[in-house]
Amino acid sequence: MVAYLNIHTAYDLLNSSLKIEDAVRLAVSENVDALAITDTNVLYGFPKFYDTCIANNIKPIFGMTIYVTNGLNNIETVVLAKDNYGLKIISTIIGNKNECIRTCVF
Repeated sequence: MVAYLNIHTAYDLLNSSLKIEDAVRLAVSENVDALAITDTNVLYGFPKFYDTCIANNIKPIFGMTIYVTNGLNNIETVVLAKDNYGLKIISTIIGNKNECIRTCVF
């Protein structure tokens, strides 16, 4: 099984201009079995990504790039959902992050 596990799309504003359709088209041409979308702190592309992958017989893997801090450094971390429970956790992570942005004092 061949999988590309760290794809940033145009939904990852200022980090990529790659369209989901182009990523899937390239995957099909290279006989890739699965793709993981890992835009930074956003889930906006998930519905289109899922539909496009399924239509082209590519397994969609949902993920996200987040930054974890150890108090001194921000560490870029890619999280991937193994199943629907993992997808729920990713949604919770971004929901909690957005809530903190609205309510936390920096």
